[in-house]
Amino acid sequence: MRRSTGSVRRNRRARVVKKEPEDRISALPDSVLSNILNFLPLEDTVATSSLSRRWRHVWTLVRNLCFDDGGPMGAAAYDRDLVDEFNNFIESVMDGTDLVSIHTFSLRSVNAIRRDRFPLWVSRAIMRNVREMEIDIIQYAPMQLPAYVYSLMTLEVLRLHTAFRLEDPPDGVFFAQLKILQIYITHPEN
Repeated sequence: MRRSTGSVRRNRRARVVKKEPEDRISALPDSVLSNILNFLPLEDTVATSSLSRRWRHVWTLVRNLCFDDGGPMGAAAYDRDLVDEFNNFIESVMDGTDLVSIHTFSLRSVNAIRRDRFPLWVSRAIMRNVREMEIDIIQYAPMQLPAYVYSLMTLEVLRLHTAFRLEDPPDGVFFAQLKILQIYITHPEN
Protein backbone atom coordinates (compact mmCIF):
# COMPACT_ATOMS: atom_id res chain seq x y z
CA MET A 1 0.00 0.00 0.00
CA ARG A 2 2.78 2.31 0.70
CA ARG A 3 3.90 2.26 -2.87
CA SER A 4 0.51 3.15 -4.20
CA THR A 5 0.22 6.13 -1.83
CA GLY A 6 3.56 7.50 -3.04
CA SER A 7 2.52 7.04 -6.65
CA VAL A 8 -0.70 8.92 -6.05
CA ARG A 9 1.18 11.82 -4.46
CA ARG A 10 3.60 12.05 -7.37
CA ASN A 11 0.76 12.00 -9.84
CA ARG A 12 -0.99 14.80 -7.94
CA ARG A 13 2.19 16.87 -7.99
CA ALA A 14 2.62 16.24 -11.68
CA ARG A 15 -0.90 17.49 -12.31
CA VAL A 16 -0.35 20.62 -10.22
CA VAL A 17 2.62 21.78 -12.33
CA LYS A 18 1.18 24.09 -14.93
CA LYS A 19 2.58 24.23 -18.38
CA GLU A 20 4.03 27.60 -19.45
CA PRO A 21 1.99 29.19 -22.23
CA GLU A 22 3.73 29.05 -25.57
CA ASP A 23 5.25 32.36 -26.69
CA ARG A 24 4.37 32.22 -30.36
CA ILE A 25 5.48 35.78 -31.07
CA SER A 26 9.05 35.19 -29.89
CA ALA A 27 9.13 32.06 -32.05
CA LEU A 28 8.76 34.17 -35.21
CA PRO A 29 11.89 34.77 -37.33
CA ASP A 30 13.90 37.95 -36.71
CA SER A 31 12.89 39.37 -40.09
CA VAL A 32 9.19 39.17 -39.18
CA LEU A 33 9.75 40.60 -35.68
CA SER A 34 11.80 43.52 -36.99
CA ASN A 35 9.10 44.25 -39.56
CA ILE A 36 6.52 44.38 -36.75
CA LEU A 37 8.78 46.65 -34.70
CA ASN A 38 8.95 49.10 -37.61
CA PHE A 39 5.38 50.12 -36.77
CA LEU A 40 6.22 51.12 -33.18
CA PRO A 41 7.74 54.42 -32.05
CA LEU A 42 11.52 54.06 -31.97
CA GLU A 43 11.70 54.45 -28.18
CA ASP A 44 9.32 51.51 -27.74
CA THR A 45 11.20 49.47 -30.33
CA VAL A 46 14.48 49.90 -28.45
CA ALA A 47 12.72 49.11 -25.15
CA THR A 48 11.81 45.63 -26.44
CA SER A 49 15.46 44.68 -25.90
CA SER A 50 14.68 44.29 -22.19
CA LEU A 51 11.90 41.71 -22.70
CA SER A 52 14.18 38.67 -22.81
CA ARG A 53 17.41 37.38 -24.29
CA ARG A 54 15.53 36.49 -27.44
CA TRP A 55 14.53 40.14 -27.94
CA ARG A 56 17.84 41.71 -26.91
CA HIS A 57 19.09 42.42 -30.45
CA VAL A 58 15.93 42.23 -32.58
CA TRP A 59 15.46 46.03 -32.48
CA THR A 60 18.83 46.49 -34.23
CA LEU A 61 17.27 45.14 -37.43
CA VAL A 62 14.59 47.83 -37.80
CA ARG A 63 14.58 49.67 -41.11
CA ASN A 64 12.79 52.87 -40.06
CA LEU A 65 14.80 55.19 -37.83
CA CYS A 66 12.44 58.00 -36.87
CA PHE A 67 13.76 60.30 -34.17
CA ASP A 68 11.30 62.82 -32.77
CA ASP A 69 11.87 64.62 -29.49
CA GLY A 70 8.17 65.46 -29.36
CA GLY A 71 8.99 68.43 -27.18
CA PRO A 72 6.79 71.49 -27.17
CA MET A 73 8.15 74.89 -28.01
CA GLY A 74 9.08 76.92 -25.00
CA ALA A 75 10.60 75.76 -21.74
CA ALA A 76 11.47 72.29 -23.01
CA ALA A 77 13.53 73.85 -25.76
CA TYR A 78 15.90 75.16 -23.12
CA ASP A 79 16.05 72.07 -20.89
CA ARG A 80 19.66 71.01 -21.37
CA ASP A 81 19.06 67.58 -19.80
CA LEU A 82 16.27 66.76 -22.27
CA VAL A 83 18.39 67.95 -25.18
CA ASP A 84 21.33 65.80 -24.05
CA GLU A 85 19.07 62.80 -23.49
CA PHE A 86 17.62 63.07 -27.01
CA ASN A 87 21.05 63.48 -28.61
CA ASN A 88 22.43 60.52 -26.63
CA PHE A 89 19.45 58.42 -27.73
CA ILE A 90 20.20 59.20 -31.39
CA GLU A 91 23.85 58.28 -30.84
CA SER A 92 23.03 54.98 -29.15
CA VAL A 93 20.53 53.94 -31.83
CA MET A 94 22.85 54.88 -34.69
CA ASP A 95 25.68 52.97 -32.99
CA GLY A 96 23.49 50.00 -32.10
CA THR A 97 21.64 49.25 -35.32
CA ASP A 98 23.04 46.66 -37.69
CA LEU A 99 24.49 47.70 -41.01
CA VAL A 100 21.40 46.64 -42.90
CA SER A 101 19.76 48.90 -45.43
CA ILE A 102 17.31 51.29 -43.88
CA HIS A 103 14.16 52.57 -45.45
CA THR A 104 13.61 55.80 -43.52
CA PHE A 105 15.81 58.20 -41.60
CA SER A 106 13.70 60.93 -40.01
CA LEU A 107 14.98 63.52 -37.56
CA ARG A 108 12.48 65.96 -36.05
CA SER A 109 13.41 68.21 -33.20
CA VAL A 110 12.20 71.48 -31.75
CA ASN A 111 15.14 71.42 -29.36
CA ALA A 112 18.78 71.89 -30.21
CA ILE A 113 20.66 68.95 -31.67
CA ARG A 114 24.39 68.40 -31.62
CA ARG A 115 25.56 70.23 -34.71
CA ASP A 116 28.93 68.47 -34.54
CA ARG A 117 27.28 65.01 -34.68
CA PHE A 118 24.59 65.76 -37.26
CA PRO A 119 26.81 65.08 -40.33
CA LEU A 120 27.82 61.74 -38.82
CA TRP A 121 24.19 60.70 -38.28
CA VAL A 122 23.37 61.58 -41.88
CA SER A 123 26.42 59.74 -43.22
CA ARG A 124 25.49 56.62 -41.23
CA ALA A 125 22.03 56.71 -42.80
CA ILE A 126 23.62 57.11 -46.22
CA MET A 127 25.98 54.18 -45.63
CA ARG A 128 22.87 52.07 -45.01
CA ASN A 129 21.39 53.01 -48.40
CA VAL A 130 18.58 55.12 -46.99
CA ARG A 131 15.57 55.52 -49.29
CA GLU A 132 13.68 58.29 -47.46
CA MET A 133 15.28 61.12 -45.53
CA GLU A 134 13.32 63.74 -43.63
CA ILE A 135 15.03 66.39 -41.54
CA ASP A 136 12.86 68.88 -39.68
CA ILE A 137 14.94 70.77 -37.15
CA ILE A 138 14.47 74.13 -35.53
CA GLN A 139 17.95 75.56 -35.21
CA TYR A 140 18.77 79.15 -34.55
CA ALA A 141 22.05 78.96 -36.42
CA PRO A 142 22.23 77.63 -39.99
CA MET A 143 23.54 74.10 -40.43
CA GLN A 144 25.50 72.78 -43.38
CA LEU A 145 23.91 69.87 -45.18
CA PRO A 146 26.66 67.34 -45.99
CA ALA A 147 27.62 67.58 -49.67
CA TYR A 148 27.39 63.83 -50.27
CA VAL A 149 23.61 64.00 -49.77
CA TYR A 150 23.42 65.50 -53.27
CA SER A 151 24.59 62.30 -54.93
CA LEU A 152 22.69 59.53 -53.16
CA MET A 153 21.93 56.71 -55.53
CA THR A 154 19.22 55.11 -53.37
CA LEU A 155 17.37 58.20 -52.15
CA GLU A 156 13.75 58.35 -53.31
CA VAL A 157 12.36 60.99 -50.91
CA LEU A 158 14.17 64.02 -49.48
CA ARG A 159 12.37 66.47 -47.20
CA LEU A 160 14.26 69.32 -45.56
CA HIS A 161 12.69 71.87 -43.25
CA THR A 162 15.17 73.88 -41.26
CA ALA A 163 17.75 76.63 -41.45
CA PHE A 164 20.16 74.73 -43.67
CA ARG A 165 22.62 76.47 -45.87
CA LEU A 166 22.11 74.95 -49.27
CA GLU A 167 25.38 75.55 -51.03
CA ASP A 168 26.20 74.36 -54.51
CA PRO A 169 27.58 70.83 -54.33
CA PRO A 170 31.13 70.44 -55.68
CA ASP A 171 30.27 68.08 -58.55
CA GLY A 172 26.64 68.90 -59.20
CA VAL A 173 23.50 67.08 -58.16
CA PHE A 174 22.68 63.51 -59.08
CA PHE A 175 19.63 61.82 -57.57
CA ALA A 176 19.14 58.71 -59.68
CA GLN A 177 16.02 57.48 -57.84
CA LEU A 178 14.58 60.70 -56.37
CA LYS A 179 10.80 60.95 -56.70
CA ILE A 180 9.92 63.55 -54.05
CA LEU A 181 11.93 66.63 -53.12
CA GLN A 182 10.55 69.11 -50.57
CA ILE A 183 12.67 71.96 -49.27
CA TYR A 184 11.38 74.55 -46.83
CA ILE A 185 13.86 77.34 -46.26
CA THR A 186 13.15 79.08 -42.99
CA HIS A 187 15.92 81.68 -43.24
CA PRO A 188 16.40 82.43 -46.97
CA GLU A 189 18.92 85.17 -46.22
CA ASN A 190 21.41 82.47 -45.23
